[in-house]
Amino acid sequence: AVEEFVGVKGTIDSRPFGATMEGRINFLHRVALQPKAWFSVNKRVGVAPFTPVFTDLSIINSRHCVNWISAAI
Repeated sequence: AVEEFVGVKGTIDSRPFGATMEGRINFLHRVALQPKAWFSVNKRVGVAPFTPVFTDLSIINSRHCVNWISAAI
């Protein structure tokens, strides 16, 4: 009974409101927590082929980190 409600570990639903909690949670992780690029690249000619420009989005979009920039100020 519990396995039918909670679900088997690793189950991912293909749409919201699936049959199990595990499937729903993994669906939300797949949709909401997609990895995002936290830097952009400026291409240029020379010895270094590109210059990365880092943003603070890596800290804001991380799911396990605290916003260290705000904490340090």
